[in-house]
Amino acid sequence: MTMKAFRAWLVFIGWLALTVFLSCQSYSGSTEISTGLARAVHQGFGWLFGRIDVVEFHRVFRKVGHFVAHFGVGLFGLRAFLKTARGRERALTYALMTGIFVAIFDEAMQLLVEGRVSDAFDGLLNVSGVVLGIMVVWYFTKARR
Repeated sequence: MTMKAFRAWLVFIGWLALTVFLSCQSYSGSTEISTGLARAVHQGFGWLFGRIDVVEFHRVFRKVGHFVAHFGVGLFGLRAFLKTARGRERALTYALMTGIFVAIFDEAMQLLVEGRVSDAFDGLLNVSGVVLGIMVVWYFTKARR
């Protein structure tokens, strides 16, 4: 394995660990983290969001968080698989299967965490993030060829 491949896998595994860590937070822990981040973003960039209050912003912020976390899973996953799989199509298949598994597992795992619930809409956001992350890498790596 080359150093570039090793780094790609290290980033992917690190991103997966962060995603799972955030998903394993209890409701109170998750709310504390997301509320702090949402308030900071709202205070710094509130002028971009018009008159949306911080409570509604927090709700939207949490949903965007699902998408962004799994966008990273798709993006970093395909980058890692492209470095080690035999062929682009095989790398695409592996990344897609892994990303969708992680997206669904993430929502299912929340059923086991105190105060958290699994939500079909969140699952759809997770899978959408994975697919868009993969599409971005696929497009830009194909454009460079």
